[in-house]
Amino acid sequence: PMTIFTGDLKQLQPVLDTAPYTCADNNASPLKLMGKLAYDSIRHHFILDESVRQVQDKPFIEMLQQARDGNISEDKFTEWNNRTLLQTGKTFESMLHTDKALFLTPTNARKDKILAKYIQSATNVVHCQSEANSRFAKSENPNKQKAGLMARVPLMNYFFVGMMVKMTVNVDVKAGLSNGARGIVKDLYFHGNELQFILLDMPTYKGKRLHKDLPRTYCLIGKFNMFSSDFKHWRNGFPLQVGKADTIHSSQGI
Repeated sequence: PMTIFTGDLKQLQPVLDTAPYTCADNNASPLKLMGKLAYDSIRHHFILDESVRQVQDKPFIEMLQQARDGNISEDKFTEWNNRTLLQTGKTFESMLHTDKALFLTPTNARKDKILAKYIQSATNVVHCQSEANSRFAKSENPNKQKAGLMARVPLMNYFFVGMMVKMTVNVDVKAGLSNGARGIVKDLYFHGNELQFILLDMPTYKGKRLHKDLPRTYCLIGKFNMFSSDFKHWRNGFPLQVGKADTIHSSQGI
């Protein structure tokens, strides 16, 4: 029998586990052992390493290889963006304010710059501070293992109508409101000066319809209580963050 692997096998290691084909522990789970046995049974393989579609564009091939290895430079990153924008006839600023435009970057530093410019260039931005019950819960970068799901609620959020957001927790997987899902802010609802609910247009939403006169993909998101792993610390806030840009690694599930 012949097995054909498609896609780029040169991917990052799984975030919280080792690849099944590297498993050498005899006490590993049956699933991991099956994965290793499957890879061990492969006797012959062929690697297709010649680029055909971009064969006439050597500089672009080099840029793709750098992005693939995570070694793309700032200059090459700018050159890449310029190539794309020239082909689309759009500017960075126009794409920044287009609902459907999502920026993918190789580094967190570049992503943060784009998100900062996205917020700074918006109008009527609402600042929303999450509640936190302890010094640890108020920490900007708490220990992830100890913080658990609590860290999924940002301490400070920024919202404005028309903003692209990304969910940070699984609110309702069956309804299509899962971690990483993206949507657009359509309205903000306050009680006094406090933001209480956010109306989102979520393309993945499949839950109960809010109202017959509203689009099927509209849903309301309120504040969530999220606890640390030991249940001693908590944050209360919106399980959302700015979703206009993301790293290539974080967006592999898109």
